[in-house]
Amino acid sequence: ALSTLDGRLKVEEARIKIAKLNPLTTPKEKLAAAKEELNAARVELGEAQKATNAELVANKAEEGKQRRADEAVAKAKADKIIFTR
Repeated sequence: ALSTLDGRLKVEEARIKIAKLNPLTTPKEKLAAAKEELNAARVELGEAQKATNAELVANKAEEGKQRRADEAVAKAKADKIIFTR
């Protein structure tokens, strides 16, 4: 989550940097470097978001597995109580 926020911050910083550059007076190399920095920040943000999403999916799967196990234990206990009476 922090890496996603950090990535968004880098993208915004790069956008601001480009916005401050005057395309008529700024050398093409400097504009190209700023655009490349923005693209790199976007790629980094995308990777951070993928990692965060993968972690969320893994956590949801683990929670589901634990819930199913808890339900199975509760059912087994309930069945045992019914059969022992």
